[in-house]
Parts: sequence; C-alpha cells; structure tokens
Amino acid sequence: MSHQMYRLRIRPRSPFVTPLRGDTLFGMCCQMVAEQSSQQLVRWLDGYLNAQPFLVLSDAFPSSYLPRPALPLHFFGYHSTAITQRKQAIKHHWLPLKDVHQPVSLWNEFLCRDDELLISGKNTSAPLWQHSIRTHNSINRLTGTTGRGEDGFAPYERGLTWYHPELVMDIYAVLDSRITIDQLKQILTAIGQFGYGKDASTGCGRFEVVDAEQFSTEPVPQEANSWLTLAPCAPQNWHDSQGHGWQAQNCFYDVHVRFGKHGAAAGGKSPNNFVPWKNPVLLADTGALLTPVNAQSSLFCGQGLSELSVCHPDTVQQGYSPILPIHFDGIREGCQ
Repeated sequence: MSHQMYRLRIRPRSPFVTPLRGDTLFGMCCQMVAEQSSQQLVRWLDGYLNAQPFLVLSDAFPSSYLPRPALPLHFFGYHSTAITQRKQAIKHHWLPLKDVHQPVSLWNEFLCRDDELLISGKNTSAPLWQHSIRTHNSINRLTGTTGRGEDGFAPYERGLTWYHPELVMDIYAVLDSRITIDQLKQILTAIGQFGYGKDASTGCGRFEVVDAEQFSTEPVPQEANSWLTLAPCAPQNWHDSQGHGWQAQNCFYDVHVRFGKHGAAAGGKSPNNFVPWKNPVLLADTGALLTPVNAQSSLFCGQGLSELSVCHPDTVQQGYSPILPIHFDGIREGCQ
C-alpha cells in the first residue's frame, strides 16, 4: 500500500507527565480506536508485522525544528578541543527544518539551543518548557484520608513538564490508504481532550490539534544517503522485509528501553491473572542516523513488534519511525 506523510501541529494546554513519544502516542491511538470499534482496529493492524503499518507517528518537536542526530560533535563541523566551547556545542539540540537539506558537516552553522528557538517567528524571553516536581499522597478511598503510620502515609512525587502557552509542536505521521488524515485528526483530538499519558484523569496531557497538512522535505538533499529517525524504532538486522540493509559503521543512535503498559481498554478485557506490564523492548532512540546499503526513497523504517504480552498475545507495538533523508558526508568506508 502506498503511504503519505503528513505534519500535524498541536498546542499543549496543560502540563505533561509522560513525554510525547511516537510509540506511546501510537498505542494511545490504538486504544482510542479499540474503544470505538475493536473490529476496525483489527482491520487496520492487518499486515502491521509485515512492513504494512496503517500509521506511523513521530515524537512531538517544536514547530519547524528537528532533533540533532546522535552523532559525535566533529561530524557536525565542531572541531574545537576547548572544553568550554564543546560544552556549549553539546547544548545545540535543534536543527531548523529549512536547513535539513544541508550536508551534516555544515549543521554547526544552523543548530541552536533551547533558548534560541522561535515561537511564531520571534524570540521569547520565557523558556519554552519548564520541569517541576509535584508531591502527592495516596488516599484511602474508604476514609477519604491519608491514613496513619507507615502503611497509611505514602507520599510520592511526579515530574511535570509545563509548556509555553504559545508553543506549537509538530508531529509527523505516515498513513496508508486505510486511514485518512481527517480520521487521525479526530483520534488525536479525542486524545488531547481526554489527556495523554499518566495523570490524564487529573488534567495532565491535554492538547489541541491546530492544523494538519501533507508534508514533504523541500528541498530534498541532492546527495541524500542516510535517514534521520523521528521516533524510537527497531531497525531490523541486515536485509529486512523492506529491503533495507544497513552500513553498520555508518549508523549512530542512542538506545532506549521501553517499559510498555497495557491501556485501560485491554485491562477491562483481561483474565484474572492480568499483568499490566508488557515485556521491555530495546529500541534505537529518536534522532538516530541510519545509513542503508542502497539509499532509496522511503517514508519510514523499522518493524512492528509482537510477543510483548503474556495476557494478550495479539499485542503489537510501534517499532517503526518516520524518516527524513539527509546528506551524511562523514561516511566511513569499511566492513558492513
């Protein structure tokens, strides 16, 4: 099936506990669809494990910016050995989308820090996001109090991320013909109203969908030979079902362990020995630079993951990621 890439813009409307990650958001979309029609979800997931995903979602990024790939600094053109300058260079996390066609060795001219990002085309003195800690305490539902003694008083802390009220974030989505962009907008709108991730029931994780449009990289790098991933993914070994073989010496990524958990919909249909946690999965984190043996036009890479749950054998997880072509001019020759 043919795929198309879209860019959706969202605006956070509350603090977030769970980071906006593509695989987590995909799971919530599946849960939202299952609550409406489990048969619809089954139809959409047909072929998901065979390189035919109906939907692949990216993380959320500040609008018109992309994450810096997980590369050593010298590949970006930072060659200074001065400790102070290298510490400053490490803080340059973001690449303007308009400059992604430039060779990677020139990106040092365009990469910027968190406090250099623009909102609606202008600088702002306020930070785009802030992190805070909120202390809670468990409540006895029978007495309505915290209880007494070591067993009754159980405080815990929750980390919150607060976003600038004018910040808009981009989510990249790859869709096939089974789902339309309007359907995806409706699903994400419902998630944004209900709340995303932890503590949604207390008002966290709210957002609104501002816009959605078809997306393509313009201009395309003339000598594109690598891909930048926009979500955690699980690249298959050597020649995968999509025909990709990797140049191992030219692939760079950080690792990310996903400790997944079943949603409310699955929990409501579970046996008595229900285990909420899925098996942990080791992924290449967002911002991986992957170099295939034969560079070709593609919108996503990776694989659909299964065998994750002892309670629900049909459980799958997004191991795919939307990708953008880039020109990596630091290619190293050697064994593949």
